[in-house]
Amino acid sequence: MRVLILSLLLLPSLAFAQDHRRAIENNLATVVPIEGVAGKPLAERMKELRVPALSYAVVEDGKIVLAAAYGFADVASKTPATTATLFQAASVSKPVAAMGAMELVERGKLALDVPVNTLLLSWHLPDNDLTAATPVTLRMLFSHSGGTTVHGFPGYAPGAPRPALTAVLDGKPPANTAAVVVDLAPNTKYRYSGGGITVAQLALEDQTGLAFPEFMRRTVLAPLGMSHSTYAQPLPPARRAAAATAYNPGASEVPGKWHVYPEMAAAGLWTTPSDLAKVIIEMQDALAGRPAKLLSIDAARHMLTPRFGSDGVGLGFFVEQRGAARYFTHNGSNEGFRSVLFGSMDGSRGAVVMVNADTGAPLMMAVLNTIAREYGWPGFAAAPLQRGTLSEDDAARFAGRFELAPGRVVQIRRASGGLELLDMAGGWVTLYPVAGGTLLRADRDLRYELCGAGSQPACPDGLENPSHIIVIQGGKRTPAKRLSSDAPLTAEELLAAGEIEKGKAALREQFRADPKSMPENRLNDSGFALATTGRPAQGLALLEINTELYPASANTWDSLAEVLALAGRTAEAIAATEEQLRRVDADPGASAEQKNFLRNMALQRLKKLRSR
Repeated sequence: MRVLILSLLLLPSLAFAQDHRRAIENNLATVVPIEGVAGKPLAERMKELRVPALSYAVVEDGKIVLAAAYGFADVASKTPATTATLFQAASVSKPVAAMGAMELVERGKLALDVPVNTLLLSWHLPDNDLTAATPVTLRMLFSHSGGTTVHGFPGYAPGAPRPALTAVLDGKPPANTAAVVVDLAPNTKYRYSGGGITVAQLALEDQTGLAFPEFMRRTVLAPLGMSHSTYAQPLPPARRAAAATAYNPGASEVPGKWHVYPEMAAAGLWTTPSDLAKVIIEMQDALAGRPAKLLSIDAARHMLTPRFGSDGVGLGFFVEQRGAARYFTHNGSNEGFRSVLFGSMDGSRGAVVMVNADTGAPLMMAVLNTIAREYGWPGFAAAPLQRGTLSEDDAARFAGRFELAPGRVVQIRRASGGLELLDMAGGWVTLYPVAGGTLLRADRDLRYELCGAGSQPACPDGLENPSHIIVIQGGKRTPAKRLSSDAPLTAEELLAAGEIEKGKAALREQFRADPKSMPENRLNDSGFALATTGRPAQGLALLEINTELYPASANTWDSLAEVLALAGRTAEAIAATEEQLRRVDADPGASAEQKNFLRNMALQRLKKLRSR
């Protein structure tokens, strides 16, 4: 009878967990919560973004209360993802590595504030005038304030030659990144540096006499019960069957299934969301003064105290303020993998989400926001905005085309369900009226108001005509002036409507009229995002135009070549990659580190393409 009573007591919490799971599966949080507007199902969004597998774990009151996995760990073999499937944590490796260093500090085996060169035995960080004035320390390296170079690492194909860690730090072949040096005054500002974390990795190895995977197993992974996790690179054969395959944009399998990262502290952790959830629990237990397995309350506070104010960088973790609530967090991005860890500093709640696709970040964050909504996280969940109505006159005034800036037009039309807006990424998007006659999108924080009539806001800048609208984003109010019915369509409108060649011609005309309206980075980012998330024709058009307008930039050719390769257009991808190699050395806008990265990316791509 005692067992029966216990089981009955557990049933409500199990039922709640299943309710939350169903909500996550069937109603992903929208960016803007609106009464009666449901989000898309998880499976539909996975299909749209071409994410083969997603796995998550939820922490509540110091326990893992929900874990789930969806899709395929490997598409070709139809291997289903489970909660035991391994993903690369990518940069979430960094705060876990910092916990290992702090455990040594707790035992008096390591000092954070001595010059790191006194801890390094097998290599030394090159000295210069900057380090002579302020020596670099482990505290600086783990808080990205050591002034060190190399933002991140692309990894190596499993069969490719791999450098020793000292060769990575020296930037010597077969390393595919530049040397790690100090080119910014240490301890003056935050600048993200995977190179600095790699210096810290070598210091930990030199001080303990242990290979980094073994050091982390003994110090962090085993004590926290992270039995599925390892920093071993490459992944040991016995664990490979449990690992998810990595996928590039377009759902193409990463050659060799995944990349290998000698830079283990920066990017090398293989793990599961449930294992990483134990990191959240450890930090929260220590922070609250509860019995913890590794860290004291002082150590946890130390790690989660921002060093540079608004940057929010502590030691390993970042600290994020959401309203009155504070969270510690880190996200990760390796070739074909994305991950995010989020834990509360005030209370015991958190989550980890992991995917095996380059295109998975929007889905990953949608799942995190849905978890926050379901579990009522402070600073996340907002009450849905109440739906309103529009008069026939106001609906007629909203319909039309409005110039926001040269080349940028807001186009709204009447539809059977109300009003719709033409969007480059999504085609025609539904607009929802809320109280006060404002129109909202559910997928982006953009609002539209009529101006100058009755209770509506006055038209700004002396515009007396009440037929204009105001576009509101991030609190900024920008007037958009109604265009005449015969005003020509813009490039964005043409592309959004599928008129690709006309759109490209309009882009050329817009650039001739106002080059500043079409910066290279905006074209590149927009084109790549569109090409890899469901609008390939529009994305490719932007990338092709970018190489026309900015032919000297190797990065424009790199993005075009990558998208052509993903589309299976091998001959064109080879031609674009060869052009990238011809341009890279003379690229006026690229640093030496960027040139080295772009050159290596091109050589690797050519090898893959020519082997097809």
